[in-house]
This record gives sequence, structure tokens and C-alpha cells, in this order.
Amino acid sequence: MDANFDIKFYRERWKAVEEIERQGIARHNLIGRLLISLGIKSDNDVDQMQIILRWAKLKDFYEQGNGEAT
Repeated sequence: MDANFDIKFYRERWKAVEEIERQGIARHNLIGRLLISLGIKSDNDVDQMQIILRWAKLKDFYEQGNGEAT
């Protein structure tokens, strides 16, 4: 294979990885702010996994039709 192609492919792939990481961080920050505004996260000791698990629980609740707007 062409070394220039390999380098270009490698750089493009890492740009894609960086974008996914950036989106994940932005999503995590958004979820954290949402949980704080809803009063679900009341202390600074809640770690990332707890936030993700709480968000998943809220999402499941909504998807089951329990969270429909009235």
C-alpha cells in the first residue's frame, strides 16, 4: 500500500474518533445539566456512570409511553 494513503487514512480516522469523543463529552455535559435542573443530581459526588444509568432509566421510562406530554 501507499504510505501517503496510510497516513491520510490514519489522520482521517483519528479526526472521526476525536469528533465522536467531542460529541460524547457534549452529551455528557448536557445530561448532567438536565439532571441538575430536574433535581435528580443534587450533589457533586455523582460520577459519570451514575449519570448515564439515570439517563438510561429516564429514556426507558419515556420510550415505554410513560413520558408522553399531556
